[in-house]
Amino acid sequence: MAGSAGARPAAAEDENTNSLHPSALRERIPEMGLKEYWYPAIEAKKVKSGKPTTVKMLGQDLSFFRGKDGNVVATSSTCPHRGASLAHGKCHFAGTITCPYHGWTFDETGACVAVLGEGPESRIPGMPDARVRSYPTQTHKGIVFAWMGESDPAPIEEDVPPQFFNDEFLIQVSVTSWNCNWRPAFENLLDSHVFYVHRNSVHLMMMDAANLLIASKMGPRRPRPRVVNGRALMYPPGALGFADAFVGTGAKHAAEKATATEVKTWPPAPEAGLQDSYPGLGGAQWPKSDRRVAWHKVYGATKKVMPTPFKRDPLEIDPEWKDAHLPCTFQVSYSDHIYSRITVPIDAETSRVFYFHATMPLTRTKRIWDHVYFEVFQNWMMNYNFSGQDEKVVRHQAYDTPETFSATDVFPLTLRKLILENARDFHLKDGHDTEWPDAAGATSAKEDSK
Repeated sequence: MAGSAGARPAAAEDENTNSLHPSALRERIPEMGLKEYWYPAIEAKKVKSGKPTTVKMLGQDLSFFRGKDGNVVATSSTCPHRGASLAHGKCHFAGTITCPYHGWTFDETGACVAVLGEGPESRIPGMPDARVRSYPTQTHKGIVFAWMGESDPAPIEEDVPPQFFNDEFLIQVSVTSWNCNWRPAFENLLDSHVFYVHRNSVHLMMMDAANLLIASKMGPRRPRPRVVNGRALMYPPGALGFADAFVGTGAKHAAEKATATEVKTWPPAPEAGLQDSYPGLGGAQWPKSDRRVAWHKVYGATKKVMPTPFKRDPLEIDPEWKDAHLPCTFQVSYSDHIYSRITVPIDAETSRVFYFHATMPLTRTKRIWDHVYFEVFQNWMMNYNFSGQDEKVVRHQAYDTPETFSATDVFPLTLRKLILENARDFHLKDGHDTEWPDAAGATSAKEDSK
């Protein structure tokens, strides 16, 4: 049942976002997150019978426990009696949660069904005010998703990547926390930080020389990203050479583009070198050394002759789910897996980051290999070594000071506009029922080739 929508955020339609400074857009995005969405909350295996598990999301404490049918359900962790924490209670009876203070017992819909401290003659059960808020949940691929909105839930397929609904996919998960608000964490995408911040990452060290050179020449401009279905922001394959380089297709796409346009400047020729001279630094070069190019040449040559374990066809990704997707998903399709990073607000200063590694192993042997590879190497390499470098920078980022922008900031700035113009929170209607706007009819931004 839908609850009251409450106060409506300042909607973009009240003032044209094109007339606002990008920093003003930032200030209108809710600090605690977009509520009218499905979010990953917890791995289902971590919710045991007999005791609730608490998770803080979007500033709210939720208690997860097992319903009568064994599925994971969720309620608010605050008892409506006198505010005790249900998270420290017990699940004495199937499908219920009991407050540790006076024994108020609630079912999975949030209704009070007994007060153990008063006995069976208590008048509290059934009272309209003796309810705790319940949150709709669904479990897919072992992950419990919770609807955080106060309106009727939108179709979960609009908020959760398609691989969660495909039986052929194996999805492995790693969860960590970033010590920053969700907004700078989500905006940590496709600007000019990639090569500089990650220059010493293991991921970058595993590039061949051609892709390394493309990744290093990020340039001072970006094309304008495309809005897809009013829910996503993406670049078509080949639009960003450095991004393609990081997934191993940069040299391939650059060569195709050069052939099609008869322009022979991309990919950069190896003799162009890794280093660039900076006039403002008196001609000093960065990187300070190009010796690492030799390593990348050797690595690339070795990779060509080394057999690839369980080689498989490249995974296709729906254009809507490439790059950024509301409420806070970032996805990249590699040759053999799909990388997903979903940022879930915890409070104003902390975010929970879910990393998902999706593969399509069609045999038991491939499935075992994918498990082992993720646990032994991929999880550490991508989610802690690589993304950990992002967290170390973003945790110290000020998000309330004046900003001076570069042309390379077009993706995170367009992401701000996407949120304000299309996020469900800004389209809530007064009352109990919500009709979501037809996102498929949203106008897509034209690609800017400048």
